[in-house]
Amino acid sequence: MSAPYGSHSRSTPFEANSAIGVQHRVNPITLFLEQKITALEQGHENARQAIAFLVSQLNQHQDKEIFFFFVDKVLASPPKDTHVVKVFTDCYQLFVFQREGNPRLIRTLIFFNGKVYDNFLIRLDDERKLCELEDIDMGEIKNHGIASVCLKNLETVLRQTHSANRIIAGLAPRDYERRQHLYYFYQSKNGYEIRRPVSRTSWGLVEKRL
Repeated sequence: MSAPYGSHSRSTPFEANSAIGVQHRVNPITLFLEQKITALEQGHENARQAIAFLVSQLNQHQDKEIFFFFVDKVLASPPKDTHVVKVFTDCYQLFVFQREGNPRLIRTLIFFNGKVYDNFLIRLDDERKLCELEDIDMGEIKNHGIASVCLKNLETVLRQTHSANRIIAGLAPRDYERRQHLYYFYQSKNGYEIRRPVSRTSWGLVEKRL
């Protein structure tokens, strides 16, 4: 369950065992929206039960993906003035893991301010126990703290499922001019190590051991 407004954000994943013999598939976005409405109607004290039911239904009715769900408190508006009181709001994330394939694709669906976003490109190499962040582009929802909570929750799922023991991300030469921003995001905010600095002509690399 998410933390109270204004406090340090925590999130809880829910996963249910897959059912055998279920043939039809459920649209995860449709089911999510239905359960989100239910949760809002029932109030936050019952949100945990609604979320648990959501993920249970998803995992029972899918044979190609497995789902993990999180809710976190993030900034309602990007900070423009450090003296203004920060206002927080809910950010829902649905992690969709392919059950088969090497590498496997991990989708991260973000439900924020009434819209659905798909801002990450993540692959999981089971043989190498390696998760690679191929692309993160937050677009119009940057500076809310959403990318950091998504990385934190990704780490939680990888640890719980023993899917990977490290996460890496490449830093492209085209991002050289904004390298300090990237170093701050990965190293200072999210605990990654800079294995190889980016340059104007060669890729950089950051890594986090799990």
